[in-house]
Amino acid sequence: MNRIYYTFIWLLLIGHSHFSLAQNSCEEALYSARRLFESGDIKSTIDTLESCADALHSKADRVQAYRLLAQAWLELNETEKAETYAEKLLKTRHDYQRFPNIDPMNFTRLLDKYVVTTPLYLSSQIGATISVPVVVKNFPAYSSTQRYKPVVGYTLGLNAEYVFPKNKIALHFGVKTFGLGIHHIIDSAVGWTQNYHEDMRYVAGNFGISKSFGFAGSWEVKPMVGLGFMRLVSSDVYFEAVNLETGSKQQYTSNVLSFRNRNIPSATISIQVEKTLKNGHLLGLSGGITQASKNTFESKDRLADLNFNLNNQYVNDDLKMRFWSLTLIYKWPIMWQVKKQE
Repeated sequence: MNRIYYTFIWLLLIGHSHFSLAQNSCEEALYSARRLFESGDIKSTIDTLESCADALHSKADRVQAYRLLAQAWLELNETEKAETYAEKLLKTRHDYQRFPNIDPMNFTRLLDKYVVTTPLYLSSQIGATISVPVVVKNFPAYSSTQRYKPVVGYTLGLNAEYVFPKNKIALHFGVKTFGLGIHHIIDSAVGWTQNYHEDMRYVAGNFGISKSFGFAGSWEVKPMVGLGFMRLVSSDVYFEAVNLETGSKQQYTSNVLSFRNRNIPSATISIQVEKTLKNGHLLGLSGGITQASKNTFESKDRLADLNFNLNNQYVNDDLKMRFWSLTLIYKWPIMWQVKKQE
């Protein structure tokens, strides 16, 4: 057993030493190739470096090797071979910075033949929601003024975005969790003020399509429409009634998830403003409105819990959730494409 163990360690050390020697050899080849190119020995530059360029461990060294080989082949009027290394250069360093005052003119023109695009992004999202339910039908139990107040919540999500660079149309696929709420107030329910709070937490999947419009250089504005499916995972109620004459209070809490419509399709309209950062990353801000397509509970379940219904005006109303959202978005590219312009 010990012999096998030591043999394995010995093989690892031998492999590592060979890899280190190969790296040192290729780094020396890159250094020699620079000297040969500067002296005008173009053919020797290619012979020295070409077999080692792809094996260089450092990304910066590979970029320098591809740059040198592309220029060398251009000097020999071998445009196709120069294009091979120009493409490798841009695939290795997508944001390669051209140096018009340093790079030869023919090398700059060679790179200008290519377009580097980012078709696939991942993004993280964090933000706030403001929910105001839509009263589909009101069933007043008391002859009193009443109202629904806006409730502030949260939203967290992950999104994948596939971009068609030619027309700047993008497809969006995402998952998120968000919190909504219902705050219903009845000013005088037979001598009592009633405050009803319901905290609702959803998870959702969504699909959308957007179109980008560039402005001010690195900025883009992106209108988007989408469809989603909301799944209610928790719904907790806090109820308080205050006697208008004595000031006495009645309070209770309840989990009402079993009375709620848990699966609800939705539609969203939003607009994003994004700025391109270094390395193709983007930072954006999105604002939108989402409308649920179904009521918070089915009308046939209105009398499922008589005591609860008689004590709470809210459950007598047919409501659909609607909420506004403001979201901070950070995107990072996970795929690059280098294409030669036709």
